[in-house]
Amino acid sequence: MDVPEANQKLQPIRDQFLVRFYKWAKEDSRREFSEGFPFIRQIRNLTTLRFLHFAESLQKQERTALSSGLLKRSHQRAIELEHDFPTEEEEAVLNRYSNWKEDQAGELGSQSHRTKKAKFRKMLSGKVAPILGIPIEDAPNRETSVYRTQINCWAVRTWIDTGGSRLVSYSHSVDARESVQLHDNISILSWLGIAQTEWTYVQESEEGQVVECLVELCAHFVRAVPKLLDGLSHDLAEPDVREWRELVTVKGHRENGMTIVTIDTPKLRMASRGKATWDIPTSIVPERLRAVGSHFTIVQDPSFSRESADPLALSPT
Repeated sequence: MDVPEANQKLQPIRDQFLVRFYKWAKEDSRREFSEGFPFIRQIRNLTTLRFLHFAESLQKQERTALSSGLLKRSHQRAIELEHDFPTEEEEAVLNRYSNWKEDQAGELGSQSHRTKKAKFRKMLSGKVAPILGIPIEDAPNRETSVYRTQINCWAVRTWIDTGGSRLVSYSHSVDARESVQLHDNISILSWLGIAQTEWTYVQESEEGQVVECLVELCAHFVRAVPKLLDGLSHDLAEPDVREWRELVTVKGHRENGMTIVTIDTPKLRMASRGKATWDIPTSIVPERLRAVGSHFTIVQDPSFSRESADPLALSPT
């Protein structure tokens, strides 16, 4: 079954999930607003600082309207199914929020600090492991890690990204199978209707607090998912993995434990003008083939991947 057909078949279940998720997000928004924004305060970026400045200027009734209006803006499919459309009061406070000007924006921009990301990544991976396990994928530069948590026939994928000018961002998706999702781009600021979740204004002394907050947020959602999925199931088969093989040549090695190889398949070399390279874990290359200039063939064998007890075969990087 191809991806469009699988998505169409899954739509009734997706709708049930999205309504449940919207109702759960309502309760979570009430918690965050009533407790003085405990999570939002720890996620320091221009959007959250601007949000807090605006929200704290409102009366209680206006805050309630802001909370529900933001939710309805970010859970549009659920409000269509529930016929729970924004009220005039909610629309009015959302318009005021959209026009809000933060006088400290320039000053806040100057508060950004460069941090030692290698140290931060090591700290984060150790702390998140009890919640998410080990990554199923790591980018060669270690900037992005992907985790998978299996819940019956569903998988929660978590992306943690430490690249770019920000210190870190994260998001989840709930998947039926590869490329077939119930929902994606899930994080606390997205389900509250504020923004995507990232930390921008962080001093080196605050890195530990960011790690603790991120770990707590991942645990917060992962704990909620079983109830959100209760009674929902699917019978979608995983797509068949195509067997392939590519001839490569070793070009060099990186300090992060990866080996650089060029792909020697004539058509690919022609398409890339001889510049097609690939980083693979040095650990999977036999020692006798690690020298620069060595040639070997990389093989993707689906049956071996499913049946082997070798961790590298079961969870290839």
